[in-house]
Amino acid sequence: MKRFITTLALMMLAAPALAGEDSTERYWNSGPAWYDIPCGLACFRLWEDSGLGAGDVRLAQLRHARTPAELRSAIEARRLDRRDERL
Repeated sequence: MKRFITTLALMMLAAPALAGEDSTERYWNSGPAWYDIPCGLACFRLWEDSGLGAGDVRLAQLRHARTPAELRSAIEARRLDRRDERL
């Protein structure tokens, strides 16, 4: 009985950690989820593959992009800006 109560108590302690939403489906790990953005999963994958961080693609750009092509142009513009900053 003691073993059962201990197991139950440990399971209750671990439950909140397992019940949380996965941060890998959010921009910047704490930003909006991919399903909160009009472009959806296609833009999330494009952003994820680009390797850009929070300072590179802003929330306003994400909310404005309706298609992957629009987000792609914002990403490319940011990459050009970064290249100019280095020169």
